Amino acid sequence: MSITSALGSALSGLSATSRQAEILSSNVANATTPGYARREVGLRAAVLAGTGQGVAVSGITRDVDRQLLAERRLAQAGDGDRGIRADFLKRVEGALGTPDSPGSLAARIAAFDTALVEAASRPESLSRLQNIATSASALASGLAAATDDIQIARATADRRIADEVGTLNATLAQLQELNVNLRSFTGAGRDVSALLDERQRLVDTISSIVPLREIPRDFNQIALFTVGGARTIAGRVGVGHRLHPHPRCHTRDDPGAGRPFRANDQRQGL
Repeated sequence: MSITSALGSALSGLSATSRQAEILSSNVANATTPGYARREVGLRAAVLAGTGQGVAVSGITRDVDRQLLAERRLAQAGDGDRGIRADFLKRVEGALGTPDSPGSLAARIAAFDTALVEAASRPESLSRLQNIATSASALASGLAAATDDIQIARATADRRIADEVGTLNATLAQLQELNVNLRSFTGAGRDVSALLDERQRLVDTISSIVPLREIPRDFNQIALFTVGGARTIAGRVGVGHRLHPHPRCHTRDDPGAGRPFRANDQRQGL
């Protein structure tokens, strides 16, 4: 081996070590970055004309457990579903009250029923008839207040649905653009680790709203399906779906697009 070859081999080793140090520092710095996956540097022997010429970096791989990631996304969507339902039911409980609370709807109904029973035993008593009117008025005002509170909760839920549909549309558009870039960069042999991190973050954003299944495709493309089988990203350039707002709810661009897009659809697979 000539001095030039020896120096070249040593230089290739230093370059590979430098690349490994760079990836290691990036792993440490981005340990808590959403969507970031730990990288590993792949090495191979560099051979020229049948002679070893040191070491070469074969590529950068992302260490991702797809099965664990899929389970985490489904759990994340389920947790979001339960959180939204719990918030709504808590507001309904606050509007109706619990049976043991004095001002609850159940307590007002019980008071009205008691007033009716007492008045039935002595219908000539003006005080007992007045109690019926008072308890009936309290019951009516309680019903009106509960109705208003529930309508406010419903309006809040509708606004949240509209906001989430907007987030879904914007994120799906970004994913479609990333798919185009990934296909181009992968075909050119460029490092696409950063783009894959960004795509994972975007898919996580969608999965917090709609439970998804991710299907890998060639050239680092992915297809996204809801657990109910509805396609959102097909894994081909220029193919995607968009959710559209409706005056009261929302519809979906799909063979059954005439069906209203309900709040329950977001959590249970569209």
